[in-house]
Amino acid sequence: RWAKQTGLSMIVVLGRAYKPGVPLEDGSSALLLLRQLADEGLAGWTVRSHDPSSGVEPGADQPAVYVVATNHEQYRGLAYPAGSVVIDPWGTAAVNPGSGVTLVRPGRR
Repeated sequence: RWAKQTGLSMIVVLGRAYKPGVPLEDGSSALLLLRQLADEGLAGWTVRSHDPSSGVEPGADQPAVYVVATNHEQYRGLAYPAGSVVIDPWGTAAVNPGSGVTLVRPGRR
């Protein structure tokens, strides 16, 4: 709900794999998150996902809520558009102060 207050309308789940470096998705917490988002029926929201094993870049071309679901090395240096919210439970996202990106690290200070 708080993300809706930012005016954003897209959620991008980064990583679908069970763990980094493995293309297996069975048992992935990212798939559980995607299922929960689908079940919520988030009216007005677009939900996308990306994984390095897909060979496609995440398309970080517009402000969105980005959730780092799998700790892939490729996501550590990803540049996020200004106005985005990055939820990073791994604590590895590199977000520069003053970039206009809000970094949320659940369970961390």
